[in-house]
Order: sequence, then structure tokens, then C-alpha cells
Amino acid sequence: MTHVLLKCWSPLFDLEHEQLGDDPIWVHLSGLPLQLWTQDAFQLIGDDIGQYLGYDRTYLEFGRMTYVHILVFMDTREGLVENLILHYMGFVRNQIMDYEGVPFQCHWCHQVGHVYKYCSLL
Repeated sequence: MTHVLLKCWSPLFDLEHEQLGDDPIWVHLSGLPLQLWTQDAFQLIGDDIGQYLGYDRTYLEFGRMTYVHILVFMDTREGLVENLILHYMGFVRNQIMDYEGVPFQCHWCHQVGHVYKYCSLL
């Protein structure tokens, strides 16, 4: 499944100064407990890290329940959430967030656009 992001063009468009940040991003959730394989759970997770848009249904339809892709609209300028602590009926899990196609995320400050060794906060 391919998704294309379209933005309004203007005659003043300058690729070098294009603001990255408000984008739909696929989030890969591995090892999610089967009890949380519901659209409601996907939406709660997605809304916790941004604005939930949907999920890739092909994994459920073909019985490949090892991971799920959710689509989340996020402002990456604020950094990305590395993990969430999920609580469900007494069960606690540290869920790692794996963002697909997000380039150059610093593992120190979590901002997008540079890598750890070039972080100005070090």
C-alpha cells in the first residue's frame, strides 16, 4: 500500500525551506498483545502520540498478527515518542514505537532532522 502526501503548491515554494513536521506517519507496533488487537486500542495508542488516522487491515485479514501498522498524523518537530507504557486489565507493557520512513531522528533529543552525533544539545 502506497500513500502520497499532497500539499498545496504556491509560486513561492522553496524546497530548501520546506517545513517538515505535520505529516502522516506509519507506526509499526511489534509484539502488541492480542487483547489489544482492536481498532479502539489502535486509536488510543495513535491518539496518545498524535492524531490516529487508521490502520493497515491487511495484517488482520491475512492472519499476520505479529505486528500492526497504524497511521498517525504527527508534528515531528516536537520529537517522537520512543515508547508508551500500556495498561490493560492489570497487564503492563512497555510498547516500543517504530516510525517508518522518518529520516534522521536524534536518539538524544528525539528531534527529526539530525542524528545523535550532530545534536546541538550534547
